[in-house]
Amino acid sequence: MKRTIILILPLCLLFAFGCKKDNSRISIFAESMADNSKVWVDPAQVNGATWIVGETVNLNGAVYSIASDDDGFYLANTAELNSALYAIYPADLQSGGNDITVVNNNTTGTVTISSLAVNFTDNGHEVVFPMASTAEAGSDKLLFDHLTGGMKVTLANATATAVATVKMITYGDEAIPPVVLNGITVTTQWASQGPTVPMGDVGQIEGDQDIKYSCEMNFAMQTDGASTVTVPAGGSITFCVPVTVRSVKRLTVIGYDADGAELFAKTRSFTTAQTIERNHMYSLPTIQIN
Repeated sequence: MKRTIILILPLCLLFAFGCKKDNSRISIFAESMADNSKVWVDPAQVNGATWIVGETVNLNGAVYSIASDDDGFYLANTAELNSALYAIYPADLQSGGNDITVVNNNTTGTVTISSLAVNFTDNGHEVVFPMASTAEAGSDKLLFDHLTGGMKVTLANATATAVATVKMITYGDEAIPPVVLNGITVTTQWASQGPTVPMGDVGQIEGDQDIKYSCEMNFAMQTDGASTVTVPAGGSITFCVPVTVRSVKRLTVIGYDADGAELFAKTRSFTTAQTIERNHMYSLPTIQIN
């Protein structure tokens, strides 16, 4: 996998690259997230990110691989289409700790995530941030828009701990609405999310009445493709993940080892709900796991 980090350039400069007409390829670009994150991330410099060669995009219902050369990143082996282009990143992905199902009906689409891999490499980590793009028939480039907001999570530690899986549960008011782009409407969701039901007898409802919606996110923590990430003694790890809710009032983070045993469970509540906007990255306060 190519791990070289590149800068996300302004739109006027992006289209200056990779525009050589070639009917067998379509150049791909991504909008810059406010504190950007895409698929390969250096958490210390999240404004820089790059595609990963070999990953795939669903274009008009078919799957195309991401490739790169001196002109930039592109979709390989694409023939010029006589219809408008409707693209969703990623295509279906059920490997390497990722479990993502994508439906692309051209004008509408859904991205459903059961789990994501957070794969730490030499200077950052790989993670999928869903995106979509449209273009006119015959176009040789696609500019992708993010479909979610994101959170930058830092786990700090007193003693070294090898974490294999992290579960994050957010509680708030509702899911983010479908993202409407130029001719395509895409709904992005985690497989386990939906309205919450107040507990208790009638007239004796318990709990936080502002909590109306929850979302459960599961992450396979990896180091160079191998299971587990070690949070060093007296140190920390930081990673970025997509978030598919409109706001967060309470957040629970649970860590498990390779055998599935719980290592830690931490909950943080916010005085006011933290609004999550599409295409914005939000940094959480450091979570001390032990």
